[in-house]
Parts: sequence; structure tokens; C-alpha cells
Amino acid sequence: MTMNGIDARDADAGDADGRGDGGARIARAGRSSTGCSSIGMIKHHQGAIDMVDVLFKSCGAAQDETVFKFASDVYADQSIEIRVMNEMLGNHQ
Repeated sequence: MTMNGIDARDADAGDADGRGDGGARIARAGRSSTGCSSIGMIKHHQGAIDMVDVLFKSCGAAQDETVFKFASDVYADQSIEIRVMNEMLGNHQ
């Protein structure tokens, strides 16, 4: 599968843009004068966490083991992405 010109099979796990540079291009963009790119991505990742929170608060919604594992992984991964981007922006939260 190709997404935004990147073959999913070539994307490194944990590499935000699939370019194999550990997200360095995104890190550089986050150091721009406004950091708008990273701020927008933080909001994007927070949206995923918010959706997982809604799922886990819904009665019986995460009973299926596969759904629970996927949602738990999303929560953990997105939390890490937010922390890393905040660090790049100097927002040590």
C-alpha cells in the first residue's frame, strides 16, 4: 500500500514520516519560527488519544481482545509522539 508516495512496507516502525530518518525532517520543521507543523501534529495525535479515551469509557466497547490491544497501542504510541514533539518544541511537559 502506498500513502503520500511512501510504500508502507518501506516505512520504519516509529518513523513519523516513513522516510527512514527517524522523523528528522519533521523535527526540523518543528524547529521553524512558529513550529506550526509540530503543533498541528500534536493536536492530531491528541485526537487519537481522545478517541481511545471515548472507546474505553464506552460500556463493553473494548471487550474484544484485538480492539483492546490496538487501542492500547494507539494510546501508548501517540503519547510518546506527543512527548517527543513537545520536547522538540521545548515544551517539557
